[in-house]
Amino acid sequence: MDVVLGSKRVFAQYLALLLAAMAMISVMLFGFAPVTLFFRLSIDDYWFFLLLNIVILGFTGVVGVKFFFIDRCLIEFLKNHQKTSLVIVTN
Repeated sequence: MDVVLGSKRVFAQYLALLLAAMAMISVMLFGFAPVTLFFRLSIDDYWFFLLLNIVILGFTGVVGVKFFFIDRCLIEFLKNHQKTSLVIVTN
């Protein structure tokens, strides 16, 4: 069953891309942990800390979705490029 209408990829490929994007988001959130800890220890303002967490989570989410989209486009490009190369070699 196609995940997206007209897609030639199987569900397992999209699942692998999704897990890779989630792993990237997790690593980025882990990287921002010292920044969050620093501001948590130095500033006692709840609203600033809430805004900081929203900005960090939003940034990592946008980067993760962009990573997913770029990798999906790269797979499509490589798949089409591979078919073109085979046609050129065989002709």
